[in-house]
Amino acid sequence: MHVPRSATVSVALRRWAPAAALATALAVCCPAGICAVPAPKDTPVDVIVSGRTSTARDVRVVRTGSEIPATFSGDKVHNTAGFAWYVSRHYALKTDYPEGRARFYLTLLEMAYPHYVELFGGEPAGIERKRMAVVYGSSKAKLQKALMSDGIVWNFDGGGITFESGYRCAYVYPSGSLKYHQRYILLHECTHLFQMCLAGTVYNTPVWFYEGVADSISHHVYDSGKRQVTFHVLDKPTTLNFLDEGLRAFAKKPTGARQIHERRGASRGQDFLLVHFFLDDPGRLQKLRIWRDELMARPKYDRQHAGKLLEELFGPWSRIDADFAAWRAPLKQTFHYAEWGWEQDADTLWSYGFATEGKLSRTDVYLIPSAKPEYDPRRMDYPCQGTSPLVGRVERGVAEPVIGCVIDFSRNPGRGRAGIGMGLVKNAKKVTGAERAGFSVDQRRDITREVLPNIVLSRMLLIDYGQP
Repeated sequence: MHVPRSATVSVALRRWAPAAALATALAVCCPAGICAVPAPKDTPVDVIVSGRTSTARDVRVVRTGSEIPATFSGDKVHNTAGFAWYVSRHYALKTDYPEGRARFYLTLLEMAYPHYVELFGGEPAGIERKRMAVVYGSSKAKLQKALMSDGIVWNFDGGGITFESGYRCAYVYPSGSLKYHQRYILLHECTHLFQMCLAGTVYNTPVWFYEGVADSISHHVYDSGKRQVTFHVLDKPTTLNFLDEGLRAFAKKPTGARQIHERRGASRGQDFLLVHFFLDDPGRLQKLRIWRDELMARPKYDRQHAGKLLEELFGPWSRIDADFAAWRAPLKQTFHYAEWGWEQDADTLWSYGFATEGKLSRTDVYLIPSAKPEYDPRRMDYPCQGTSPLVGRVERGVAEPVIGCVIDFSRNPGRGRAGIGMGLVKNAKKVTGAERAGFSVDQRRDITREVLPNIVLSRMLLIDYGQP
């Protein structure tokens, strides 16, 4: 169910925590901050789940140091010099990060856990006795060290990898410097990990499914103030932005659902959108669950069988393709991540400043000031914060629209220089040279603008923001 961002709706909230377990959520003092490995039931989790949003109330994390927890990896994952083990209710994390970061990542995974259960239709057998193993190195070199201690050689083609072959362990490192990306990699790989621990493999389902659902659930918005995460977000500004990438891919090369299923040149963004086509409609979702369970019960993937079952459930491929195209046609992305440097925390976007080679950090916002706002449950589908009292009247869809935002430099008091550049394009469909307004406080750099057909482009840039 999608709820308008401005609406107040009473919904049933699910709390992911056994009542008996909550009573044991007490702080335990251990010598040197290291404890013997507690049983999963002794590390309770209190997470409130409302739709696709989780709010963490209390997640108990215990540092066990060199004491290796019982996991679905058996005896495959070993200790690594400089790394320590931490455990929560469902996960065991080995990392060389400081304790605060380790606790944060385990809390993030516990907020995601109910959504993994819903996505795959059940919990891994034995989860009451053992945990899912995750290794997060603070750098490529550190993860390489951890991989070697487990007897694994990997080419680092990506920011993380989840190994089957008896390991059933997710290995991750910060392949990007943005905090969003570091959370995304963890959530993505742990989607594969959950499916492996539940079904034994991801390879009894097609690529578009196991990669698409991993990208969908990790397409998230995090709110640090509320300790809240919304998963399966369709429309948000941070990179990786698979809605934007997928719509651009379809515009460049129209592709049907059957082509995606048969892996004929489909992109990650197109996989992502096909997954949302099935997940975001209650009727299609129920049928997809039947299809998913049938495939995951088999030891190996059979593409013909999977395709035939899709047709039995959803009609012939011609109808599936037509329904997918009709669902996709009205989709619009609000944001285009044009250049590195932007993070998101709830409704707030903040910039690091300059990207590589002196380029300005840039996010394009595709909202037309003169167009009357219309409710679309698929745009910015995450919890909305109230308007700041510092912002005056804001109005769109009138003869002289007014837009506004709060610009906050409090992350780096007394550092750097700041400036704002905004560009508006009027009647872009007929304009060959854009009407431009803006300024730059740095004479070495120019704020470029572009004309997009039928779109009024509004862009805000913060200059020399400085590193957080």
